[in-house]
Amino acid sequence: MTLILGGVTLSDDMQWIDRAQRVPVAQTDQRTVAGNLVTFAQGLTLGRPITLEANENQGWITFADVSALELLAAVAGASYSLQIEATFFVVQFRHTDPPAVDFRPLISRLNIASTDFMLGQIKLTQVG
Repeated sequence: MTLILGGVTLSDDMQWIDRAQRVPVAQTDQRTVAGNLVTFAQGLTLGRPITLEANENQGWITFADVSALELLAAVAGASYSLQIEATFFVVQFRHTDPPAVDFRPLISRLNIASTDFMLGQIKLTQVG
């Protein structure tokens, strides 16, 4: 499997934890003064959350990769390509749910080496 975000190759064992939670339709219901129900519905094509996770059992990424992701996330309003296998998405980091890049060391150390493994999440939103 291939997993590349903004040119950073990630562990293909990361999990897309909210893949099945997609909401394809937005809908609101309102009552008229006469008591009738009026429904407004619209299909949603963008704004899908994509949360990639490295947990204790799989998907670990290196501190060097986390540092590269933090640099990407620091660019306000930037969009990046996300490749998951043969599927491509245009995404932005989800700063509405901070931190957008949220990792901690697999093994706590005072000095973290670039090759040390990290656990955590990358929070993205599909924008294209």
